[in-house]
Amino acid sequence: MVERPRDVVFATATALVGAFFVFMAIVVGMDITADDFGLKAGFCLLSLILFLAVAGSLMKNGQWSWKVLLFMEVVCTVIPAFAFIFEAMDLLYFLAAMVLGCVTIVFTATAETRRWIEADRI
Repeated sequence: MVERPRDVVFATATALVGAFFVFMAIVVGMDITADDFGLKAGFCLLSLILFLAVAGSLMKNGQWSWKVLLFMEVVCTVIPAFAFIFEAMDLLYFLAAMVLGCVTIVFTATAETRRWIEADRI
């Protein structure tokens, strides 16, 4: 059994911290009395679920291949932009989610991470 590479550990940690920031955006920034609360909460919850799914996919028995994982990380990074455009997320949380999503992509795009996901993860 091969240990998880350091890049995978860092990618998992940044995805979990990204999920935390998106959760804080939901808790702090949501106006429950707004008419479009469902749309705004939906964007944030989708981003939260994707960050958690990416973190889960980087564990030992992950569900996605390397290419699908990178695609889901890109989607996970783009969704907070839509949440910010529709004013569902504050600027600080948006920037934190975008930066953490990009850092997760950088750590996952390494050759060592790809080899581990394709060969040693099972």
